[in-house]
Amino acid sequence: MAGRRIKGEGSVYQTKDGKWVASVDLGWVNGKRKRRTFQGATQAEALRKVREFQAHKSRGLMLASENLTVGECGDPN
Repeated sequence: MAGRRIKGEGSVYQTKDGKWVASVDLGWVNGKRKRRTFQGATQAEALRKVREFQAHKSRGLMLASENLTVGECGDPN
């Protein structure tokens, strides 16, 4: 039996085409669950991407969502 994942590591699974996907729960926003997914050729690569994201997040550097609108980006001036 496989061991449990550490807290905050999220879920990791392999797709039918052989890619590995790791997802992290970011919490709830406006009643909807927010998740971020990362893909890699190997399980270790997908987990590395999750750890990099969590390191950026802990330093306050949130990576941009794929669904940002122009209004959410703010005024550059």
